[in-house]
Amino acid sequence: MIALHREAVLRAIYEMKAADAFELGAHPFLRDAQIEHICHAILAEMDSDYASGSLYGDSLSLALCSRLLSRVSSFDLDSRHRGGIAPHALHRVMEYIDSNLAAALRMEELAEIASLSEYRFAHNFKTATGISPHQYVINQRIERAKRILRETDLSVVETAYSVGCQSLSRFNSLFRRQIGVTPSTYRSSFR
Repeated sequence: MIALHREAVLRAIYEMKAADAFELGAHPFLRDAQIEHICHAILAEMDSDYASGSLYGDSLSLALCSRLLSRVSSFDLDSRHRGGIAPHALHRVMEYIDSNLAAALRMEELAEIASLSEYRFAHNFKTATGISPHQYVINQRIERAKRILRETDLSVVETAYSVGCQSLSRFNSLFRRQIGVTPSTYRSSFR
């Protein structure tokens, strides 16, 4: 059982900008893959004696609360205006990221693709997607790495470089933080 502190729930509601239009519904058998993933990340963080620090723990707590609230509240997240960045510009940026994951992506070039200043791009991207551009790139790199580890025989080192991580230790750290296990352990679960 996971207990959520009132402050974390209130912060999630504030982040969702839903404080005036929020009502919980009854969902006694809620099952959600994203919630399970976040819970696994929380457990992995606990197992590592909170190696990533309090900021990461706060982010996981906020993510869990936000997801739970979006699943069990009467507030329709998709119906509200998310603002941020024009859909076509966001699509161009996401395509560029996907096509260039192996490269060292810079905020400057992403902002240029969206025709925004770096600050405005970072702010608007997060408003539109719910995560920072940096976190989005990490998520995409890890998702591609998972696919490579499942579907190819590339070594873990080759996989790390192919998704833009310049060191094996950084790749292992990011992968474990996101997935809860090392890349080698993840691969062995599919063999």
